[in-house]
Formats: sequence, structure tokens, C-alpha cells
Amino acid sequence: MNEQPASTPAPTPAQNVTGSRIVAGIIDVILLGIVFIILSALFGDSESSSGDDGSSFSVSLSGLPLILFILISFGYYFVLEAYNQGQTLGKKVMGIRVVAIEGPLAPSKVVVRTLCRVVDGFLFYLVAVIVIATSQRKQRIGDMAAGTIVVKA
Repeated sequence: MNEQPASTPAPTPAQNVTGSRIVAGIIDVILLGIVFIILSALFGDSESSSGDDGSSFSVSLSGLPLILFILISFGYYFVLEAYNQGQTLGKKVMGIRVVAIEGPLAPSKVVVRTLCRVVDGFLFYLVAVIVIATSQRKQRIGDMAAGTIVVKA
């Protein structure tokens, strides 16, 4: 009895995942924004003022602290997606995850996906939203380059 296992069909994105991806992305950006504010308070320039027009608050990072924040940001996406069943904290909350179209979700695929965030992130991820909305498999550029899609968990 030499039975071959049935081939598993390639995963397809769920119809209503796009909204969940957007909310998951917002959650992830908020979490990274908190990290940015903490690093700014520790190492950067922060300023608050209140005048007749109202109050304002600003933070900024430059130099080594900025590089540290960028590494933390890329690390957040890479580590969680590569070693947490394809889920960042935002994806986990929204019940979605990244999977490879063919084969397992290898760390090399997650590296490609993560590095492509530089392009996908233009104009506050507007590029990613447009590409997801217009692509057949609801993929952003990083998904297309890495051979991944986002599905319900």
C-alpha cells in the first residue's frame, strides 16, 4: 500500500480579510508608535508647549536612536510573523495570519515581506491598500514578492 498523500490546495485569501488587515496594521502601527514615543522620551527631543492657540507636543528621533527604532520595527514584523504562526499582535487580535502560497512560511519569505514594507508603506500604507484592493489574491507588494497571502487564522 503505497498511497500518495493528497496534495493540499494552495491557500486562498478570505473575502473579508482586507478590512481585518487594515485594522491589524493600525494596531501594529499604534504599538510601534508607543515604542517610538518611549525611545523619544529616553533618547530624542521632545517638546510640549501651551499658548493662546492651544497646546502642542512633539517628539523626534535622530542618529543611533532612530536606527534602533527602525531595527525594532523591522524586527517586530520579522520575529512575530516568522516565529508566531504568521501573526503580529495586530493580526492575532484580528484573527488573521500570513501563509506561504506554496510550502511552509519560511523565514526567508518573511524577510522579503518585511523589507518590502519600505515600498508598501509609502503615504501611510496607501500604496499597500491600493495594491491589496486591486490584486486578484488581495496581496500587497511584499506578499507578491515573497509568495505569501493573508488568510483567516
